[in-house]
Amino acid sequence: MAQIQLGPIVLSSYAFFALCGAFACLIYGLFCIPKAQREQSAYLLCYAGIGALVGAKLLYILVSLPEISAHMDQWIYYVSSGFVFYGGLLGAIIGSVFYCHEFHKDSYGQTNVLVPMIPLFHAFARIGCFFSGCCYGAESEFLGLPTFSVYANPMETNRIPVQLIEAGMEFLLFLFLQFYKENRLYAYLVFYSIGRFLLEFWRGDPQRGIWILSTSQWISIGIWFFLSLRFIQSYHHTK
Repeated sequence: MAQIQLGPIVLSSYAFFALCGAFACLIYGLFCIPKAQREQSAYLLCYAGIGALVGAKLLYILVSLPEISAHMDQWIYYVSSGFVFYGGLLGAIIGSVFYCHEFHKDSYGQTNVLVPMIPLFHAFARIGCFFSGCCYGAESEFLGLPTFSVYANPMETNRIPVQLIEAGMEFLLFLFLQFYKENRLYAYLVFYSIGRFLLEFWRGDPQRGIWILSTSQWISIGIWFFLSLRFIQSYHHTK
């Protein structure tokens, strides 16, 4: 795993870019969140952040159960390392809903302004994935593709840079959400789940799902199903 040294501090490339993403979100918040909302937004972000960490770790452990059961002597390694984004996303949503419910806050008004932070942070995190050699793409013979090694295979090979493609998709989503201000969470979930579903076909890390689809693809389908039900309910409610 590549490392970046900042004076006496040594960070993994993923941690470095994750910190860059967090800093970018801080700048976004200072410029785009109204002053009257900043205190409540900070509290909501704390709950969302805790939910994200717990959800990302739990889903990682869940999808890693076959490997953990096969290598019980390394269970500490699996428990202490690795996260799954979709678990973090769902955990953040649950944490946000819990905060708004417990403290009687307007969930739509509180979360809508913060949603663009999700693709902004994730874009930087995916760049970190690229330099760390995780979440990598499938091998390919196309010319011009980057050649690099991954943590599961130290030999350098041409691979589809799905991490950078997803980072680009996330930056575009972030820009789109600057202009689309209606129900941003709904829009983000629709576009991200579609993009993620397609990108999963280009992933090169070992099978991470059930049957022919990965765990993330099944979650994407679940998101589509849930959002479709919500759309139908709102449609009948407004008739």
